[in-house]
Amino acid sequence: MVDSKYSDPEPKIFKTFINDMNQVNIRDSFSTDWKELKEFFLTEQRKKKLQRMSRFRRWIYTVFWLLKTLIFRLTPFRRILLLFSLIFILISFNNNVMNQNNQNGLAIAGLLLLLFILMLELKDKLVARQELEAGRVVQQALLPETRPLVPGWEIWLSTSPAYEIGGDLVDYIPYNHHHALVLADVSGKGLAAALFMAKLQATIRALIAETSDLTTLGRKINAIFYRDTRRQSFASLLLISLGAIPGKLNLLNAGHLPPLLLQNNTIIELPKGSSAIGLSATSVFEEHEITLQPGEMFIGYTDGLTESRNSCGEFFGEEQLKQVLARCSYLSPVEIAEKIFSTVNNFVKETSKHDDLSLLIVKRIA
Repeated sequence: MVDSKYSDPEPKIFKTFINDMNQVNIRDSFSTDWKELKEFFLTEQRKKKLQRMSRFRRWIYTVFWLLKTLIFRLTPFRRILLLFSLIFILISFNNNVMNQNNQNGLAIAGLLLLLFILMLELKDKLVARQELEAGRVVQQALLPETRPLVPGWEIWLSTSPAYEIGGDLVDYIPYNHHHALVLADVSGKGLAAALFMAKLQATIRALIAETSDLTTLGRKINAIFYRDTRRQSFASLLLISLGAIPGKLNLLNAGHLPPLLLQNNTIIELPKGSSAIGLSATSVFEEHEITLQPGEMFIGYTDGLTESRNSCGEFFGEEQLKQVLARCSYLSPVEIAEKIFSTVNNFVKETSKHDDLSLLIVKRIA
């Protein structure tokens, strides 16, 4: 028998509610959740229709469309339970149908059915969350050190998924007296993107040691990714190789956002690369060579950074990122990363993330 003093105490319902009331800003939380609900369930076509309506009609149609979506997302059995619960509750309001006791019984039965449906949906959510949490642990185990040690360079790698698991890839791979850095963004979000990301990471790690140049490596990665994924799936990729020559950086950009060079207080945007991985079986890739002087930096990022949105729907944007970088060229990569993330967090405030956010900074040191 387990001694009661070692067992976890049962949470007190009333005390939990009191703590919730003290910790939660109900108005702000309701506003945030309502926006997320509409963002998730309403199609773009319906959002455009709502913009053309008056405020009252917009509210009526929003509620109707959300309820309609809820009904169709339920399983057939739960839809039947919902139908009976609504019938019971509606009948209980009709004084001409039955006496007061029967009306109260029907109202209670309807509410209990609604509660039962809610518990079933919550169970499904908790099971899915447990599985995603297990996936997150595995994904975290595959991540490299945030500050890999490479002679002549100071490096920072970071990724922050929008959900439990994400589709951004950051990686560090030592091979054949070289050091590879990877930054990739797989199309989509959540579990599907994470699975394709793991496939891409395994492919790169398997091929990189046996491939002499990044152009050939890009072609091989693309052939495998195109063969093994759905046609609508693709990935943008930045692949960097650091060798024995001081300051020399070899770069392959496959459909990724143009990386930036930070030279003193000047920001230089590098040219766009070739097409993304997985779009075409015949894509052609090109390797570029860049030489950095001591103190200069190479910055790569995913669109989750510049497309971070605040509560007004405004994007953080490339210009604001460049302004942050221009003000901190004298800092170390880790300090610059902290400055960027702090600025983004202050910009979005309580707004939920819509995309994974990843960052790669490489600084040449003497």
